[in-house]
Amino acid sequence: MSLKVLLPAVGCLFFCSILNAQPFMSELDQVQWQLSSNSFECKMTTNVETLGSVSIVKKAGYPEFIDVTSTIYTQQIKRYRLGSSKAPWGVKTLPDVRWLGPSLPLENEISVGVASFTRQLKQGDWGHITLTYADSDNIHAVLPSVNLGDVFDGYYQCLRDISPFSYEQVRDRNLYYSGGSYLLNSQQKQEMAAIVKYISLDGLVTKILIDGHSNSIGNTVNNLLLSQQRADDVYMYLMEAGISKKLLEVRSHGDRYPLKPGRTASARKKNRRVNLRIIRRLGK
Repeated sequence: MSLKVLLPAVGCLFFCSILNAQPFMSELDQVQWQLSSNSFECKMTTNVETLGSVSIVKKAGYPEFIDVTSTIYTQQIKRYRLGSSKAPWGVKTLPDVRWLGPSLPLENEISVGVASFTRQLKQGDWGHITLTYADSDNIHAVLPSVNLGDVFDGYYQCLRDISPFSYEQVRDRNLYYSGGSYLLNSQQKQEMAAIVKYISLDGLVTKILIDGHSNSIGNTVNNLLLSQQRADDVYMYLMEAGISKKLLEVRSHGDRYPLKPGRTASARKKNRRVNLRIIRRLGK
């Protein structure tokens, strides 16, 4: 398949030798990047002439990934490879492409190596992406790192501010305890801090259910008390972190609702827990 590729007047001098087919690249004076950001998604997008759009995306709770929306290829991407090269200013040949790794099979998203790829762009390198579609040979797209300054500043600010979790990740979580304990440990406090950040960013949360549980070792009264202490400690953490009391509902169940029936060590470990459920109204 022949590829119609629109390159800058000097583009072929720099790029035709990289691959057998000429790469896709926009005219340098046409390269623009757009930023789209909110508390749950950071995205910067550029159009690659003839090929389509390329976006670098970070969604809350997940690694960065690259999304390619092609105007000429409709088949599934089978493999990809990411790399970078120094910007070719003042030279007659493009510096060698430094590939971040081998060609990789695409399972769900272009994600492996994307964080490093983005850092190279931020440092002024040009990005290179090779894609293998189901119905074609390899194609090669070049992303010049021009007109990126303000967009990158906004993108990295978004990365700093983005929620640590998606709703799917935080809607139903368990905090597990060692035998007889009811206070949050340091690792659990870090997790709770991330949950608090999520709650503060999501304006659609209507209720937070805190359910304390114990295993079946010991008598029923003591187990009920221990499960109450666990739930109360989580409640106090959320209150002290600024979460409205109106959102919080606390219950204790003792050993009545085990996650894993039985008295084995693994069952006891699973059942010593606080279950935290976040309920939100429908919205975007």
